[in-house]
Amino acid sequence: MSTLAHSVIDSEWLDYEYAEDLNYYYGSGPGNPIAAATGYPWVKAVTDLFNAGPGKTVSNGTLTPPALIMGFTHDNDLPPVVAALGLWNTSSDKNVYPLSLSKPNAKREFRSSYLVTFHGHVALERLACTRNGPSNTVKHIANQLPLTGPTNSYVRVSINNAPVAIPGCTSGPGSSCPLDKFTAYVRQRETVSGDFVTICGLQNVSNATSAASFLTTKPDPSTVQLVSL
Repeated sequence: MSTLAHSVIDSEWLDYEYAEDLNYYYGSGPGNPIAAATGYPWVKAVTDLFNAGPGKTVSNGTLTPPALIMGFTHDNDLPPVVAALGLWNTSSDKNVYPLSLSKPNAKREFRSSYLVTFHGHVALERLACTRNGPSNTVKHIANQLPLTGPTNSYVRVSINNAPVAIPGCTSGPGSSCPLDKFTAYVRQRETVSGDFVTICGLQNVSNATSAASFLTTKPDPSTVQLVSL
């Protein structure tokens, strides 16, 4: 370890941590008034696909995505998804949020180290669980449904492989949220988040949209450009 690391005391490391928390919380996270509107279109698009079911697309979709959808983006694009989902911005202690600019609260759940680590990622998972199934074994096969009998669908949010409870909706297995209740929750979040075009003042931009249609709509070949480097 370098001598520089030894020259920093524990309280200074904690101050540095909190400075990064404030950077992401107010920069593009729940503390930014337009963050939720930025992340909501993606949340809504994924929710629509969850309701369509595996191997299907939305009613007006022209593209059926695979069972696993992966997207790659910048670290600053993860906090808006957390904001749109209403995560890490509520507490029974009214003094936690919004985050203080000068005094860290140890009870805060929003920490940049939980979210924007190297290879940081946010996952929304659609789960199918057998009703009253055996509780002593767990079996999961990707993209297959080996279950027999009636099943229920649930949604789980995972941030860097750690399950994160959806506020007010934890009645499913492993504190997951039943799909129908998650869908209702997302609709409520639309009112809280606001419309992307309106919030960002894009009403006069001809191609501005508040829908993330790229998950279910085939690209128009006439608009695709190949650029040689």
